[in-house]
Amino acid sequence: MDNHPLHEKAMACAKEYKRMESALVGVLMEIEANRVFEKMGYSSLFRYCTDALCLSESQSYALIVVARKRKKSLS
Repeated sequence: MDNHPLHEKAMACAKEYKRMESALVGVLMEIEANRVFEKMGYSSLFRYCTDALCLSESQSYALIVVARKRKKSLS
């Protein structure tokens, strides 16, 4: 089966998406550790993700769960 140019483009986008998602998880870990969301007037990391970052509730929840699990695994 020949690779279609759009398939190649989709593969590149997916790779970049995974890289950026991982970077965002890392930043969220730092934001939570330093309570940056509170300093910016948000009551929780979840509110920060949904309101400041304009992520959906499901995206926010998933990213926060992953960030907290990553933090536990590094401890």
